[in-house]
Amino acid sequence: TWTDRSSGLGIAQIYKIGQSATEKDLVINGYQDNGTAVYDGDWRTEIGGDGMECVIDHDDSNYQYGALYYGDVRRSTNNGVNFSQIAANGTNGINESGAWVTPYALHETDANTMFIGYQNIWRSTNVKASSSSSVSWTKITNVNTSIRVVEPSPANTDMLYFVTSGILYRIDDVMAASPTTI
Repeated sequence: TWTDRSSGLGIAQIYKIGQSATEKDLVINGYQDNGTAVYDGDWRTEIGGDGMECVIDHDDSNYQYGALYYGDVRRSTNNGVNFSQIAANGTNGINESGAWVTPYALHETDANTMFIGYQNIWRSTNVKASSSSSVSWTKITNVNTSIRVVEPSPANTDMLYFVTSGILYRIDDVMAASPTTI
């Protein structure tokens, strides 16, 4: 028989880190081959597989987000103890896959809004819905190529930048029904 001795140790190659804006000792890390771990005084692994992008809600640290490859995004509503899927190809209206490390980000001032970069930018305005299956997504661009970076503007909350293979795009009206991509 084998006994796992690595649980609780912070030893892995980190893909992405999400840090709390409200709690200095709270982070969530996505690890190559070693899942996603939350640190709140002790390390604990909460999502298996390859851990990818990680985000902690800037208003309420009970809401944490971690992801597996190709855009399988998970949400915790209880400070990173349990996670459930809120986005992926074939989940909650999304019908495309993302890159190996699929980027996503919360809106700068409205933590109920999230943007994910698959082959297009998808927006949810109810990412904190009471049920993970109730989170809804809307495709807001039509670039149809793998997105590498998603970054909301802290200076103008109606702007979002995203990058594909060598091309930088900007959306000036990201919350509009039909946003304009430049």
